[in-house]
Amino acid sequence: MNDFERGKDGRLSRTLSNINLLIDRYIPTVTQETVREMTFRYEQQIFDLLAMIHEYRVRNEQILKRMDAMEREYYEKVAIPVSLGSFEASAQMSHCDMARMYSIEWRPERYHSRYVLSEQSLMNPGDTPHLFEMVGRQFEEHAKKVLIPKLRAEYMKLYDRFRP
Repeated sequence: MNDFERGKDGRLSRTLSNINLLIDRYIPTVTQETVREMTFRYEQQIFDLLAMIHEYRVRNEQILKRMDAMEREYYEKVAIPVSLGSFEASAQMSHCDMARMYSIEWRPERYHSRYVLSEQSLMNPGDTPHLFEMVGRQFEEHAKKVLIPKLRAEYMKLYDRFRP
């Protein structure tokens, strides 16, 4: 994003290098040459359109980052505290079969949760599906961040025990 030349007001300046960067970034490869030819005739209009697309994209990325931060903050308040369970790894040598036996055991703990919502909830009923989707997405992200590294660590313990 920092490879564009900007004017004193912070907006993209209309230079040949900026136009070429915008064309490379936002125009499909098949039509880039046609757009470059059109630039000779309609330089101002093409630059304005591509600069607008670029500004919208930058703004949307900023909004997505803010929304993600707000979701994470909100998830901290509404998340159901679910334990991801316990892990055990073991490795044994079976002398009868002359084989190594590996096992990783993951035992998710039972969890029971009960939430009671009042009839006069402050939430808009139309927002409920979005909230559940957000909580589900954040829970999945948390599980990936915590569960997969734990499983990977247990697996690596097995590898360390039977390293050739």
